[in-house]
Amino acid sequence: MAHWRDQLATAPPWQWGIGVAAVTVLAFGLGAPLVLHRPAHQEAWLIAPIAGALVGLVTAVAINRVRYADEAATGMLTRAERIELKRATRTGRAPADPNLAYQAMALIEGRRQQIRVATRWGPWIYGAFALLSILQARANPWWYALTVFWALWLAYALVGGRYQRSRLDRIERAVTIQLEDLRQSRPPQAPQ
Repeated sequence: MAHWRDQLATAPPWQWGIGVAAVTVLAFGLGAPLVLHRPAHQEAWLIAPIAGALVGLVTAVAINRVRYADEAATGMLTRAERIELKRATRTGRAPADPNLAYQAMALIEGRRQQIRVATRWGPWIYGAFALLSILQARANPWWYALTVFWALWLAYALVGGRYQRSRLDRIERAVTIQLEDLRQSRPPQAPQ
């Protein structure tokens, strides 16, 4: 049986969308009575499925975009090869199969681009959400919990990019060594 992270890395986007939608519906359905200070009337149960569907759709589209970008960078791979590359980027080690070294380098460059965009826009987005939560908290104290949530994401956006870049640097060094070993092990072929 595959590791749960490997299963998540290769799960179809529609499964991600349904899972995130279900969690969002539960969060809105159960959390709305706390925020609204009254029992869950029709507004909580009306908002929950709409919000769940929207968040699930956005999640599925985002995961699909990342998968297409990965496929464009690495080419068509088998599920086992995709798992191996995802595991390498997650753990910071070179892929076990040296034949995936070129695809790993292409995937690393794609991840670097994602990190550049995330570190540029993430702090602004999370800071804006935290500010909006603070403004809402003036009317309802339960919004302070959401302010803490967005503040934690803001801190991660400020620090997480550095950690992710260092992990990609480790992978790149390991894959470069792997590529050098691969080049030295194969004799040069004469042109035909």
